[in-house]
Amino acid sequence: MNLKFLKLLSGLVVALCLVTIVSAGTGIADGTDSIVGSTPEVMPVTDMYGAPEEATENITEKSPAVTDEVNLIPIEDDSAKYDVTEEEMREELSLLSETEPETTEIVIEESDFNWDGRAVLVKGHNFKYSPTNDPTAEYDVNATSDLAALEIVAEENSFEFYTSDSGYEKYRTFSLTGISDVNNTADWSYYWAIYVNGVSAPMGFSGNILEDGDLLQFCYGYSNYTAGIFPSPTSFTNIVNITVDVHENFNYEGEVSLTRSPDFKYSPTDDPTAEYDVNATSDLAALKAAGENGGFNFYTSDSGYETYKTFSLNGIGDLNNEADWSYYWSIYINGESAPMGLSGNILEDGDLLQFCYGYSDYTEGIFPTPTTFDSIVNLTVSVHDDFNWEGEIILKKGPDFNFSATTNPSEVYIVNATSDLAALKAAAEKGAFEFYTDDSWYETYGSFTLTGIDDVNNTAKWGYYWAIFINGEAADMGLSGNILNDGDLLQFCYGYSSWTEGIFPSPSSFTNIVNITVDVEDYSSMAMLIPSKTLMEDTPYTTQISVANITDASGLSTFLTWNPDVIDILNVTANSSVFSGSAIYLNLTDGYAEVALTNTDGLTTGTPAPVFDVYFRSKKGLHQETILLGTGTQYSDKSFINHTLPCEDGIFRIERVKGDFNGNGFVDIGDVSRVAYMVADKTLVDMEADFNENGRIDVGDAAAIAWYLIGKTGVI
Repeated sequence: MNLKFLKLLSGLVVALCLVTIVSAGTGIADGTDSIVGSTPEVMPVTDMYGAPEEATENITEKSPAVTDEVNLIPIEDDSAKYDVTEEEMREELSLLSETEPETTEIVIEESDFNWDGRAVLVKGHNFKYSPTNDPTAEYDVNATSDLAALEIVAEENSFEFYTSDSGYEKYRTFSLTGISDVNNTADWSYYWAIYVNGVSAPMGFSGNILEDGDLLQFCYGYSNYTAGIFPSPTSFTNIVNITVDVHENFNYEGEVSLTRSPDFKYSPTDDPTAEYDVNATSDLAALKAAGENGGFNFYTSDSGYETYKTFSLNGIGDLNNEADWSYYWSIYINGESAPMGLSGNILEDGDLLQFCYGYSDYTEGIFPTPTTFDSIVNLTVSVHDDFNWEGEIILKKGPDFNFSATTNPSEVYIVNATSDLAALKAAAEKGAFEFYTDDSWYETYGSFTLTGIDDVNNTAKWGYYWAIFINGEAADMGLSGNILNDGDLLQFCYGYSSWTEGIFPSPSSFTNIVNITVDVEDYSSMAMLIPSKTLMEDTPYTTQISVANITDASGLSTFLTWNPDVIDILNVTANSSVFSGSAIYLNLTDGYAEVALTNTDGLTTGTPAPVFDVYFRSKKGLHQETILLGTGTQYSDKSFINHTLPCEDGIFRIERVKGDFNGNGFVDIGDVSRVAYMVADKTLVDMEADFNENGRIDVGDAAAIAWYLIGKTGVI
């Protein structure tokens, strides 16, 4: 369009506007209607500007009262001023009239929506998302994307947003089509734009990955692509402002072992100079142990300690509570919200302790829980009494001994007399503690698993267990497979284990330990040996008393004593395999027996050989024990010279109820089945099952335990 013409046209428009204003100011209805109310149909632009005189006449005729006012603002003929001829003016106006004016459809939204707040995003795995236009589709979306942030604030503040995947195949992002019923128009003249830190986002919705501290903005407003007009943080009708906190994801799962012991000293993170006493089996003790095991930190405050006598848990692994507690760590025990703050909750063996991080809104009753969380710490807790033992034991080279695992008491194994198991067994007898074993892997490895000592047990996933060390080195074999030498230091170490991290309990890293200094002796000295035995209630037994390192013994005597409330010795006979044709003299009373044996053939033996068979019966009363004590023991050789024999005494302890072959503390169908298998020769015979005491395991014994189980008889 001609520049000179534009200047002229603009001048005419200004003049026309002034005329309109003055006319409106007169308050004359006819004059006002004739100008302001005119339309192109009534007064075409070409006519107005093509014939100004006619226009003036028209105005004067319709509104004479306005004529003088109009004349106050004369409309000059600017054609000379701008050097525009009438012919040029008519040509330009003709072109203008043929051009359709640009029109914009302005949509006035009925819904107004603005929001301002924070969102906490946690780095982690992608999450699944289905767009509004296709809820059956499913896409992976980054956990710290713009979509993740909007989804979190929408869920927390109960508003909706709408998306489309129509362009996903091409751009790998979604379109944001609306927020809370403020929707993009069909022609995109109004739409939601995405800004990050004041700059237009480079990607579509879901494609923009956020950093900690970013300001994410969704701006709704007018758009004209050709004119370069778009909604922005400075030009909008609706806006959503989200300040983003991005945290590293933190999840941990493991086992912790706590020992009942005196309180320990603890200083909170916010006041390291303060010092408090904390219970050794508290939730704080468990979290502290897990942090040490897992190599992560946690943060605490004592700001409320004076009031509540507990700490606040402010963060774990750099994932911290928000200042307004909209996100925080909560404590759960066995699926229930903990009644106290950190350090105030005392744990029991087997408890599941959980620390849950997530969104919170007190007014709406929303809190992080084990079912609604962003991050979680799961700790399976074992709690036991403190146990440590140190001492010296003597092992004597000699015949192997019989042993049954705790988990399979009916199965009998042969164990070397100078093995680690022999040493632990001797230490347990000396220290009056128990240990527990399992034979599940015996067939594969030829050794037992040590599952616990004095109620300090291996955890289910072996996060804590007992390890065996000999002279500071990890043992080559499982329990019973390691043969000891004189002077060895045998150690059983209980502590934290992580196979992937190469962490195992050891003499330098443990929570509980048993230190045994071992003396191994040959049978170079004469001795009488009484074996120890674990018993079942109210059951008959036979045990053998042996001698070692005697020469040409023609006579042997001893005095035996025991607690008659635990066992009742019924008879003592000569063992025919050693002293064939021997004569025995017995003076047996309640709790005391004098025994003498003679044999003209004489006996010479270096290794232990049985000389007496002792028949006795256990009494009722679990966990009772007695020592079968031999005193005044002597033997006479063929020259009638007397030799004193030191005696190794035996310990008899009642551990199981009668008929309890599986060791679970009562008689059940498993015990009935085991006896039936003995009768059918499908498992090893255990003479403890000889309930009718006829010297064999038969159908009568199977019937006796079965009738006891179903209540037909009160005794076996």
